[in-house]
Amino acid sequence: NAVSIGYQTGANTAGECSVSIGRKAGNTNAGTFSVNIGELAGDRSGIDSVNIGKSAGSSSGQDSVNVGDSAGINAGVQSVNIGFGSNSIGNQGVHIGGGSGFTNAGLSTTGVGYGTGQSNQAQGATAIGYTAGTADQGSGAVAVGNGAGYSNQGDFSVALGTAAGTNNQAQNSIIINATGAILDTETPNSLTIDPIREITEATNPNFAL
Repeated sequence: NAVSIGYQTGANTAGECSVSIGRKAGNTNAGTFSVNIGELAGDRSGIDSVNIGKSAGSSSGQDSVNVGDSAGINAGVQSVNIGFGSNSIGNQGVHIGGGSGFTNAGLSTTGVGYGTGQSNQAQGATAIGYTAGTADQGSGAVAVGNGAGYSNQGDFSVALGTAAGTNNQAQNSIIINATGAILDTETPNSLTIDPIREITEATNPNFAL
């Protein structure tokens, strides 16, 4: 009961109730109930997966959603990948934006924005903003802001603001940056905030700095 439309579409073992549209879409083992639209979309697609775009969802996991040119190649189970080259190898990952999660994105990772979590994003890490958490983001780390946690962000660290924790942020550290310039720390278990308004005297008897 599969539906296959296009040259060599669903040519080899199209899964039951699968839909494949486009040149060689769902060409090899299209998953049961999968939807594959676009040239080479859903080749070896997972059960109940949705793959839209050229080569989207090649070897996609079960229940994954992959939209965009080369999105979700080797996508994990129940992952969502939207944008050119976006990919979540780890299960339950979400990556939205060109190149997001492209290589070795771990279990339950999140990337929203171009280049987020692009290479070796560890389990449970979150990157939001242009090139946030791009390379080697640590387990459970959070980077929010353009270029935040860009490279080698330590495990369970937090970087908030543009260019916060850009390079080698220490594990279990927090950086809040509103300067617009790079602000880093290599001291673990620390808090770094910039700028901080200077207060010369208390204006409230209950105020403490």
